[in-house]
Amino acid sequence: MAPKQQPPATWSHTPVELSIREKVGLFFFGIIGFIKAIVSFSLALPLNRDFSRKTLLQKFIVKVAQNIAGSPSLTFRQLLSLQKPSGQTIAKTCTLQNLAHNTITIDADPFPPAALHFIDSTPDQPGNVLLYFHGGGYIFPASAGHVKFSHLCAKTANASLAMLEYTLAPGLKYPGQLAQAVAAIRFLLKTHTPNQIIIGGDSAGGNLSLAILSHLRDPHPSIPPILRGNGGLEKVVLKAAMCISPRCANTRETPSYVQNRDKDIILPAFMDLFAQAWQPNIEEVWATPNKGSVVFWGTICAEKVLLAAGSDEVYVDDIRRLGELIGVDDEGKREGGRVVELVVCEGEVHTQVVLDTVMGFRDGVMLKRVLEWVERL
Repeated sequence: MAPKQQPPATWSHTPVELSIREKVGLFFFGIIGFIKAIVSFSLALPLNRDFSRKTLLQKFIVKVAQNIAGSPSLTFRQLLSLQKPSGQTIAKTCTLQNLAHNTITIDADPFPPAALHFIDSTPDQPGNVLLYFHGGGYIFPASAGHVKFSHLCAKTANASLAMLEYTLAPGLKYPGQLAQAVAAIRFLLKTHTPNQIIIGGDSAGGNLSLAILSHLRDPHPSIPPILRGNGGLEKVVLKAAMCISPRCANTRETPSYVQNRDKDIILPAFMDLFAQAWQPNIEEVWATPNKGSVVFWGTICAEKVLLAAGSDEVYVDDIRRLGELIGVDDEGKREGGRVVELVVCEGEVHTQVVLDTVMGFRDGVMLKRVLEWVERL
């Protein structure tokens, strides 16, 4: 028998091979979990005020997520076995969407290399470029929804698109993903000026975008700074940073974790899973943006910043807290030097933009506000 081919070093993770016992357990969980989701969804129907297709689909997805989080028998290995490496999903989605796709390997030494995927664009394409970091708690790979949403944003902004395939935890722990993101920006700076680079991401990807802003202001001690000009002494100021439902804290201390736990697609229990795999230093601003002071966030290395949250997501209080640290006013804006906007979308959940893209809806509040923002860049 020929030896099994090893996956590329730049894949987000090594595909999981389940044992027969694990496969059987996953099969029965799927059947039982689906039935439980239907039952709990049906019992909650009389309490609904909105019976639109979008609302019903979203509420059913929430019930499925609650069953997954509440199952003591379902393991992380079983969950990950259902998902392909980010690069495979990106390539397949590009094929289905008839989008050009180019991939390069970037060196993040001493951390593992990563892959940078250029979608519907080329590495040396002139003009603005959106560097997108997908969400998934640093433990789950990119989905087709991430590819479609980021491509929509890039197209609206009249920018080319690059998606980073970073290594997932626990295969790579904090701050490895930041090092790979820094390497991606260094690569883009070979052909672009800083004011042509837009960074963006959702959930963990939003956290990574904020980590980049922190690194630009005050470099992480384990990762070389991103500097240019004047013998390498000039700080880089990017064109913009788009942070969708970013993880701003690594603890569950704010009221929204309790108030929104039955509304959101991400449940408080997932936080423990994320932290256990990623192992961040929760006292460091590069892992926990809300650990930065008002003085720290008074200097932002991007011309424009968007913070977007859903009022029904568990992270909303943490995101509002970051807005306070940055100094946005009651209307969600801070002027002077850099323009920062905080948008809290009523009745919407964690990464609503990706969810809407997956479900095929274009009328969501968050999606509209995000696209309006990128169109103005």
